[in-house]
Amino acid sequence: MVLSSHTALGTAIGSVVTNPFWGFVVGIISHHLVDIIPHTDVGSYDGSVHNLFKERKILIFFIVDVFLTLLILLVSLKLSNDLFILSAVAGSVLPDVIDNSPLWSPYLRKKFPFNYYHFFHEKFHCTIIERCYLWLGYLTQVLIIVASLYLVVK
Repeated sequence: MVLSSHTALGTAIGSVVTNPFWGFVVGIISHHLVDIIPHTDVGSYDGSVHNLFKERKILIFFIVDVFLTLLILLVSLKLSNDLFILSAVAGSVLPDVIDNSPLWSPYLRKKFPFNYYHFFHEKFHCTIIERCYLWLGYLTQVLIIVASLYLVVK
């Protein structure tokens, strides 16, 4: 999943779980569970932590995702309790922040325990790489974002 999907789900978790610690924990668990759903991400376009800033189409994909992430977070924080949402969002995006950042992930993936965590994290991923099915990956993420924001607004 992309960052915006994890952020939207984290906001929904934060609006339901009224304990910052448990919101954070449930956010981390939710990250791995929704990564099982077939989705489109930078990996669908042969992107990785090694070429995120080198390939124009991958960089544009990433920038659009970051913009949507910030927009979702701002809207969600206007609608609900800041601390609960922020802790759940932090948990829901932390796995990608640790394992998929082009700034430190190539280094961390070589070190214990992050090398094992990368293997664990990758086991959950169901990234769509077939070009003819990319629409399905976008659809699943749009549905997660819409359903999550619906729970926040409701």
